[in-house]
Amino acid sequence: MRRLRQLAYLGITALAALAGSLTVATPAEAATPASVCGSGFYEIDHADLNSGGTLVGTVYLMYNNGTDCVVTWRSNPNATKIDMVAYVQIPNTPGQQDDNWYTTYAGPVKVYAPHTCIQWGGSMWSSGGGINAGYNSPVGHCT
Repeated sequence: MRRLRQLAYLGITALAALAGSLTVATPAEAATPASVCGSGFYEIDHADLNSGGTLVGTVYLMYNNGTDCVVTWRSNPNATKIDMVAYVQIPNTPGQQDDNWYTTYAGPVKVYAPHTCIQWGGSMWSSGGGINAGYNSPVGHCT
């Protein structure tokens, strides 16, 4: 009986040590612009967002089989939410837009536009953090 208790104690101790050494990525840490757009998306363009000479984020244009996807990604996410925008549209149409307060990224927003020109972009703004940056693409990516 004593031997059984010792083995149980060693097993529990080993499990506790193992559990304490494991780290699990949170969804935001594990995400990438391609992964939030979905399976099969890959980058075809991007625009850096600079505020006061500092890179604060990037707007990514992703593509998969006729569908364009845009994500605005913060360079140094933290717990403070800032106003972030991601948009994509076929010119002269309402398009898709995500405009809200986020810590890490805005989007994904998608439009199905095979062989059709699009406009895309995004922005970041915070009143207290001094971030003010944006990008609006010209009409392009027509293939």
